[in-house]
Amino acid sequence: MRVTMDIVGFNGSARTDCDIAILVEAVVAELKREGIETGLVQLARKRIRGPPPRVRCEPDRRCAVRDDLPDDRIEEMLEADGIILVSPRYCADVSPG
Repeated sequence: MRVTMDIVGFNGSARTDCDIAILVEAVVAELKREGIETGLVQLARKRIRGPPPRVRCEPDRRCAVRDDLPDDRIEEMLEADGIILVSPRYCADVSPG
């Protein structure tokens, strides 16, 4: 009996055609070959405002800033069995975006 899984990936690179994008797309393709449902969100050129200082997330697990990319994806992340976060390294640290 095969168990279904859902994985959502987020590529935090500023470019959709860079090495890291190629790698995460290869991972997603392999997961699909194994019958795992996957989604990939490319964050390049997407505006993400995020909450202003000292503003907390809402009790309903929604972002304090409505109509922002994180608010649109929270439900997808909560329902996923796994999340892949991909970010290029800049100066020995992950990208801020």
